[in-house]
Formats: sequence, C-alpha cells, structure tokens
Amino acid sequence: RVQLREITVIKTDGRRVPFDREKLARSIRVALRKRPVEEDRIERLVMELRKAIPEESQADATPVPRMSPPVPKARLTPSRR
Repeated sequence: RVQLREITVIKTDGRRVPFDREKLARSIRVALRKRPVEEDRIERLVMELRKAIPEESQADATPVPRMSPPVPKARLTPSRR
C-alpha cells in the first residue's frame, strides 16, 4: 500500500474523527452483499477512493453536505393492516 497522510472526517454535527478505511470497506461490502463482487475488487475500490480524497490542510476542509435526508422513523415501522 502507498502511505498517505492522515485524513480527518468532519461529521455533520461538527465533530472531527480520523478517516476509517475499514468502515468504508464495511459499508461497501454491505451495499454489495447481494451482488457477485470479489473481495479484491472491493479492496481496489477502497484504495482508489482513499487516493481520490484530497489531502487538504484542516483550515481548507469543509463538511460535505448530506447526500439525502434521513428516513423518518414513521417510515421505518411496518404498517399494521
């Protein structure tokens, strides 16, 4: 692996946490769990995504807006019909 600088992720509530490569890999595995994707392909994707993250200074970092609004809790509970 290529050694890259440490990245800090700015959460929507303003907290700063270290970038977690394994969390990204887990999320991709969950998204692809019903698809025939080999583990080495997921690893390559994680490496490419990590390389694509700009290594800006903390002063230049800005939070990324949420992709979509969270699902309302009312929609998560099954209807009783």
